[in-house]
Amino acid sequence: MIIGGGFAGATSARILENEFDVTLIDSKNYFEFTPGVLQAIVEPEHLKRIQSPHKNYLKKAKVVVGMVKELCLDYVKVNNKKIYFDYALLCTGSRYSPPFKEFGSGASLRSDNICWTNKILTKANSVLVIGGGLVGVEIAAEIVEKYPEKKITIVHSGSKIMERYSDYSRDYCQRWLRDHKIKIMTGQFVHKRKGKMFITKKGLKINADIVFVCTGIVPNTEYIKGKIKEKLILNGKIQVNKFLQTSAPNIFSAGDANSIEIEKTAHNAERQAKIAAYNIIALERKMRLREYNTKKTILIISLGNKIGVIEHPNFTIGGLIPGFIKKIIEFKEMRKVR
Repeated sequence: MIIGGGFAGATSARILENEFDVTLIDSKNYFEFTPGVLQAIVEPEHLKRIQSPHKNYLKKAKVVVGMVKELCLDYVKVNNKKIYFDYALLCTGSRYSPPFKEFGSGASLRSDNICWTNKILTKANSVLVIGGGLVGVEIAAEIVEKYPEKKITIVHSGSKIMERYSDYSRDYCQRWLRDHKIKIMTGQFVHKRKGKMFITKKGLKINADIVFVCTGIVPNTEYIKGKIKEKLILNGKIQVNKFLQTSAPNIFSAGDANSIEIEKTAHNAERQAKIAAYNIIALERKMRLREYNTKKTILIISLGNKIGVIEHPNFTIGGLIPGFIKKIIEFKEMRKVR
C-alpha cells in the first residue's frame, strides 16, 4: 500500500510493483511535476506538460483515487472501504498555500485554480509575495519575466531572503530581482489586510491586486489519527528511523511528510523512496535494511524560464546553465511517467 502519488509515491510504486501486489492511493489520478507549477501560474498551458496519469507508468499496480480517511496498522479507510496491507509506504508529502500545492485537489479543481489565478494575475497591476524563501523568489521571477510591467513586492519576516541557501545564491537572486525592479522588504511581517491593503506589524502599508503566500510547507498527516497517531506522529511529522521505518515495523515513510531533516526537494523525495522500497523488499526477504544517508544534494533555483542558480555540494553557479539543466530535469522526469 502506497499512499500518495507524488515524486516519492510514483518512484516507489514503479519499483515495488515488480515484487508485490501494489495499490497506489492518491487524491488525483495523475503524477505532477510540482516544481513546474510556478511556470503554469503564468502559462496555464504548461500544466499539460507536467501532468501524466498514473496508469501511464504503472504496468501492474492498482490505482485507487480517493482520500485516505484513516490509517491503521494493517488497513486504510478510503472511499468508505477498508483496504488491507502487509506493508505501507506513506508518501503523502506536504501542502502549500493555493494555488501552488493544495492537498486533496483533483485534476479539474487543480486546473481551475491555476487558470483562475492566472486570470487575476493577468489583470493585476500590483503583486505581493509574502515570504522570501525559495518559492517566493521563484514565483516573483516567473511573474516579472512574463509581466515586466507589474509592480512586485516581496515581504519577508527574516533579516534576509533565502536564509537557508548559500551567500552566492542569495546575492545572485537578490541582485537579479532588484535588476528587474522587484522591491524586497525584509524584517517585515504582514499581519492585517483591509481589502487590497496589506499592513505590516511595523505599520507599513502595501497595495496589491493579488497576493501569493509563500511561508512554508505543512506535512499531510491528518489521516493518521487516534492511538496510531501517538505512535507515529511528533510535531506534525511522521517519525522515522535511519531506515525510513516508523515505530510500526511494517510502515515506512518517504518524502516531505516524514521527520528527516533535509531540504524538502523532489530529488530528495525520490532518493528516500528508493531506499524505503528497497527496505520493504529486504524486510520481506529477511535481509539487512539499508540506511538513508542525509548528504547534501544538488539544488536548482529558477529565475524565470531561462536563468537560474545551481547549488552543488562542491560548487555554486548562476546563469543560463542552471536554467537549462532544470528544463532537462523536467523533461526526464516526465518521460519516466509517460
